Amino acid sequence: MRLSIHGSCTALLLGLTLNLGACAGQDIEPDDSLFDLHHLLDVRIDIEEGDWDSLRFERRSLIEIFGPGCHEPIPDAFNYYPANVQIDGEKQQHVGLRAKGLLGSINPARPSLKVKLQEYEEDLLYKGHKRFTFNNQNQDVSRLTTCLAYHIFEKMGVPASRCNFAALSINEEDMGVYANVEPIKKPLLQRLFGDDSGNLYEGTVADLRDGFTARIEKKTNEDDDDWRDVDELVAAIESDDNVFLEEIRKVIDLDAYIRFAAVEAMIGHWDSFSGNANNYYFYHDPISDKFSFLPWGPDGTFNYRQGAFTQRDDAEPQVAYGNSLLARRLYEHSEIQEHYRDTMRSMLEEHWDTKELLDIVDQMYGLTANHVLNPKEDEYLDKVVSVRNFIESRKTILMNELDAEPIAFVEELSEEPFCMEKVGDISIELSTTWGSLGAENPFAEGSGNMQGNLGSWPIDIEYLGPTAGIENEGEDIDSSSGVAVISALGALGNDRFIVLYLTLPKTDISAGAVLSTTDAKVNAYFLYVDDFESFVPLGWVGPGQIRFSDQTSTEDGAPFEANIEFELWGEGDSEDE
Repeated sequence: MRLSIHGSCTALLLGLTLNLGACAGQDIEPDDSLFDLHHLLDVRIDIEEGDWDSLRFERRSLIEIFGPGCHEPIPDAFNYYPANVQIDGEKQQHVGLRAKGLLGSINPARPSLKVKLQEYEEDLLYKGHKRFTFNNQNQDVSRLTTCLAYHIFEKMGVPASRCNFAALSINEEDMGVYANVEPIKKPLLQRLFGDDSGNLYEGTVADLRDGFTARIEKKTNEDDDDWRDVDELVAAIESDDNVFLEEIRKVIDLDAYIRFAAVEAMIGHWDSFSGNANNYYFYHDPISDKFSFLPWGPDGTFNYRQGAFTQRDDAEPQVAYGNSLLARRLYEHSEIQEHYRDTMRSMLEEHWDTKELLDIVDQMYGLTANHVLNPKEDEYLDKVVSVRNFIESRKTILMNELDAEPIAFVEELSEEPFCMEKVGDISIELSTTWGSLGAENPFAEGSGNMQGNLGSWPIDIEYLGPTAGIENEGEDIDSSSGVAVISALGALGNDRFIVLYLTLPKTDISAGAVLSTTDAKVNAYFLYVDDFESFVPLGWVGPGQIRFSDQTSTEDGAPFEANIEFELWGEGDSEDE
């Protein structure tokens, strides 16, 4: 379905009057810019169906990254495939197309994408650009927060990517609204710093401290295996208290970092450098000979929830995150804390214009709402309103905290990088019908059992609600996507459940087939659910097998039977429930 918007400047949204389109705030990009926020790009991609099926199921194995390889660089998992791309009617033939993402953006029915115009042909350009990053905004139902976040970083004077929206189709199939995000490559470095010859690094679930840097990637000058600048940065961050500030000022543009960290907190970018030691770039600027930080992956922003599964601790400060060592040490340093708080206060007073930001949200909504693919209407509109409410209340919340005594961080920093180990063995027998996915009562759709253990906690569940089919209700996945979902809901009693949620290509399901759970095309989560209000990951599916019975079929209403056995991997030291 699509939502209808009537009138050129107003629409009624859950009782709120929103200003749309031309009624919004000022332009921040020239009209002919690739990143004009008032323009919705029309992007049409054609790719061979076999290549598309291969591309969209490519992903990195989380067990490989966070299991035995957790102290190794992140393995590469993505390949470019030949495709044709048309942007606003201008065709680019024989370009490179690949998927992207680590965890939150993985969606084989609607993957995030990278386009490289010069993968096969040297001279291809579009408006001076040769690379594009189209983010699916998988963690944001409103599809607004990615571009809104980058807009606020720019507005607050923080070096950041530019961003606008694209209505994207693959092989004439509507894929909905994507964020067109400026890639962090040399053209961006030249635009922001005036010199692109320095070392650029990307941090993915990696902190800048000894023993935590394995998942930092060098993105420029890769052939020069010289990491001395990172070593000096880490040494400064870990230096003794009496010289810490002096050493940090030698290697970091401290004022720029404070603005960067302040905006991360302003917009609730919890999955960031200071919030989660994740989703960040840092650049050794040859002109200043200091590092600057650049944000990335802000689709989970403008949300008072800390993340997908956990609530932010109310005892923690709202004005700052401290989940990387640099962020923690700087905010806990009395001189820098005062400077940080004064800087945030000035930024809020001078640049956080609530009405202007709400106008921009309204303009974005007006531009994109008719192109959001298959939204659950209430959920979608609730999220749009939630973003507006966050903006309306955020300045007051932060200013009130800045005017009070500083709040100390409660949680201690982890002493070891995140690594998973085997924490259990699970065996699931299920019987249902194909097409039962999304049923209001899964326990009426089939039966089965779940056996095994999670650490010392035995799992023995005889009341199982299994479903199977193609996800097509409000998750930007339609019935032609070929992405199958197997869900097994195990009842613990008192509205508590254990859930296996597993996706794989529909084409891999057939009578008598056996599939490895470590196949890159298989993606699975094992969750603890309390009254469908709290979702806690119990672990990730590791080595094992999926065996389909001889009666299994993917015809609507046909029997669907499977045995799923796998190792469960997690952080270890599991507590009994």
